[in-house]
Amino acid sequence: MKYYIPTSNINLDNILQSECILPPTHYNQRISGYNSFEQIEQLRSFSSIILFDYPVHFTINDIGRYNFPILIEIEDEYQSNDFDKLQEGVYVCNHAIQITPSNCRVYFFSKQAYDLTLINTKSDKSIKFFREYTILPDTFGLKTKPFPELSTLNCNPLPCEDKYIDKQKGAMFAYLLGQKLSLSADLASLLRLNQEIYNILTSLIATPSLSSTFGIKLSKLVEDYKKIDSIEKKNQKVFDEELDNALGKRFKFLKGCFIGVLNKLGLWESCLDTLCKKWNCHLLPNVDTLVSSRDYTMFRGEIERRTAINVEKHQSNIKESLQGISVNGYNVAIENMNLVNKTIEYIIGNDLTPETLSAHRIDIYMSIMQSIVPTIKISVGEESWNTSVERSYINSLHAHIEDPGVPFDINSINNEELKAIACFILRGHSFSDLTALLKQNAIEDYRASFVLWGTLCGYYGMNRDSLQLVLSDENYEEVYKKLFGKELGKITNIQIPTMSQASTEEGVFNVEDYKFLLEKFKFNKDVDEFINAVVSRSKAAKIGIADAINYVCGDKPYKSCKTQCKLAKMAYNAYLLKDDKVKFTEYIKENLKTGKAQKETFKHFGFGEDKDKKSTKLKTRAESDLFSVTDKKDTKGDEGTVIVPTKIVRERNESISNLRKVPHKEESIIENTAWINECASMISDSRARKQFIEDMVWFVENHHETYKDKKKGTVKGYYAGHDCTNEHVIERLKVYMENKLKPRYENMRWLAEIYAKIPINNIIDYISKLYGN
Repeated sequence: MKYYIPTSNINLDNILQSECILPPTHYNQRISGYNSFEQIEQLRSFSSIILFDYPVHFTINDIGRYNFPILIEIEDEYQSNDFDKLQEGVYVCNHAIQITPSNCRVYFFSKQAYDLTLINTKSDKSIKFFREYTILPDTFGLKTKPFPELSTLNCNPLPCEDKYIDKQKGAMFAYLLGQKLSLSADLASLLRLNQEIYNILTSLIATPSLSSTFGIKLSKLVEDYKKIDSIEKKNQKVFDEELDNALGKRFKFLKGCFIGVLNKLGLWESCLDTLCKKWNCHLLPNVDTLVSSRDYTMFRGEIERRTAINVEKHQSNIKESLQGISVNGYNVAIENMNLVNKTIEYIIGNDLTPETLSAHRIDIYMSIMQSIVPTIKISVGEESWNTSVERSYINSLHAHIEDPGVPFDINSINNEELKAIACFILRGHSFSDLTALLKQNAIEDYRASFVLWGTLCGYYGMNRDSLQLVLSDENYEEVYKKLFGKELGKITNIQIPTMSQASTEEGVFNVEDYKFLLEKFKFNKDVDEFINAVVSRSKAAKIGIADAINYVCGDKPYKSCKTQCKLAKMAYNAYLLKDDKVKFTEYIKENLKTGKAQKETFKHFGFGEDKDKKSTKLKTRAESDLFSVTDKKDTKGDEGTVIVPTKIVRERNESISNLRKVPHKEESIIENTAWINECASMISDSRARKQFIEDMVWFVENHHETYKDKKKGTVKGYYAGHDCTNEHVIERLKVYMENKLKPRYENMRWLAEIYAKIPINNIIDYISKLYGN
């Protein structure tokens, strides 16, 4: 059963940040997040949440403020079974209601209010799953009724548990993030070296003349980096093998002499560079060959790139899970971490926040030690306590907090829990500071330190950029179930007539024709359910059928059914061609494999195959595929038109007929750029599609020796000299796109928001299948 909660847009950030609505009297009991709630005039006398079983229409008269009415539609059988009936169609809830992306929709009553509100809401970094929520500009599809007169009621809200849920939820997401960011011993060392090298190179970029001061230290750090870096080791192996093959068995034993002579003549570095390019095995240069700011900048970029690739490879093999973590009342407990559990209990029980830790660090240190020392004494033995390394470590930490000038070595003890607690006490008030400290000390396991940080700041105080790696539907569901012991509620689709006018130039959408095509294309999911979801989305969000198909295919339960979604899109491409006999015939012949299916399809649409017509296969694919970008303007949206560069269109047209014939793995991803246009077809947002194409053209052309920059003219290609094998280019491309999601400067946030609309993983998977090894 659906319920409707009328409220103000002023509360939208509050609700989406905390992912819940509380009884109004609970907000001032919060210790993080929003501590007030804007009640609409009709509900100000109620201290509980008022819901309706029908959509209500109401207005807000608040001159001078951007205060607009919104309606929250919720359907969640797990939460609604204890709502009390106030009067006909009106209910009362005395506890918090969890508002999740899967159990609700948010409606505005005007497009203007929608635009004015979301321009700020979507940039609120404390809202973790903004893009997952369905927020609509109007109540189209809802039959609203006037706001009724309400009976008076003595409300009795239940005790507020919000502050505990906030900290428990923060602990669990932080635990998942700690798992994802945990490192191997080598990788932990690599990150520490990367940071030290970065710091020195930053100084040298500003003042290259300091090379004599930092040269020896930098050389030592780079040599240590090379020993760990998997890319350097792999490339070095390739280089050694190629050089041995080039010298042959007769002269292989003279390799050392050969290199020595070239070194004496000052020719080895240029020779090495040439050979590396020839054999596609780029090696890091010797530090003493770097002289200018540009040299140091490029070297720093290469070190950062390699580090990111090493980390990415490691993280891709980690599947985070909440196994081993449990909720006990208002506390969170981690298996085999007694000291950490005691610290979590202290943080939650005393309502600690990052601000209190910063302001009262020594007092909090003392309190935490009082909680954990008895457990440590039992472990080491009362008689051994006074001379134990644990006691010495704790006292050293105290001295360091009292006077930061007193040295303290975090790694001076072989107790991972104590090290985690020490890191938390010293830097747990800040995610970035804590992460930097863990890297600096080459800590491998981040879980314990992060779970303490997450408990301290709570879920509301976390930044979605910090949690980006673990903000998935699967993790959200696991946290929710662990926290509340229930499955996520699922809201049903808006039910509207199946034959309806689409909100695009496509005209009347004939459901029966599309249903027929889905069946012929062997779409094996429930056809009626799929079509209903598509049409509902189209009408509710005022988008075209093509965009609605993209949306439904990107959401559960179709998100993982990639083959079926591909068939659904192919069926819709065929549907769009049904009024053009020649194009329709060619498309059906190409994509329906059996003669029987083709014949039945032609008969259904009232015409047969015209054997005398010449094939227009290439033209049909290029002109009719609504899910692809071709050499034409994108007229949807108000963000400008998208025109694909003619070169890319030409290359795509030349290669598209051979997509299934030519083994792309034998081609160069740099030379054959048909993939750019093909990948652009995966992006439904026009602005994101345009940005993707521009960036990919830049990326490809910067692998050549020179690149024609619009402002600077002809310059050296940014990636000139880099390994251009498909495997390395694909790795480089993935890092390049993912870095767009993590801008270093605030004024580049717009680019991150655009790239959030680009299915990076899908694109990389597609390219890897075409060009990978």
